[in-house]
Amino acid sequence: MKKLLFTCCILAFASQLSAQSRAIRDFMNNSPRQEDAIRLNIGSLALSIGRGFVEEPEARDWLRKIYHATVLLYDNNNPVNPSEVSKLMAGLQREKFEELGYFRDEDEDMVRILIKEDGDFITDLVLLVEGPDNFVMLNLEGRLRYSELNDITLNIEGSNKLKKLPEDRKQVKKS
Repeated sequence: MKKLLFTCCILAFASQLSAQSRAIRDFMNNSPRQEDAIRLNIGSLALSIGRGFVEEPEARDWLRKIYHATVLLYDNNNPVNPSEVSKLMAGLQREKFEELGYFRDEDEDMVRILIKEDGDFITDLVLLVEGPDNFVMLNLEGRLRYSELNDITLNIEGSNKLKKLPEDRKQVKKS
């Protein structure tokens, strides 16, 4: 009986470690499958191996705080239905994600940044970029401090908006 109880506890704990947002999982499963689309689901082992190839110590330290990454990228076309994006946003709000920013970039693409917090830590970061010719969804799961958000340097359209966030969480205007 003790072994069964112990096994159940381990399984419950393990499922919490890789608990991807249901809204994101559903969105990924329902998004159009296209040849030129990039879909990545990167686990902690692949991220830790990838850290070995990063030369900058700051980037390596930052990557150490990320446990899981999900990327969906459509370049040269955007087959994502706006109603699916609305459903994703509603699902993320139900899961206690908070929208940090909503902007238009220089190409008139809509950029949204959402986070989910647990105490003083950000456990999830979602970056959405919607344009007529492209769509990007990036979800990072980990344990980040708010002040570390503008240290993120990604080669993904729209990620430069993270640099414009204030250092202190208290400076973000609540809507």
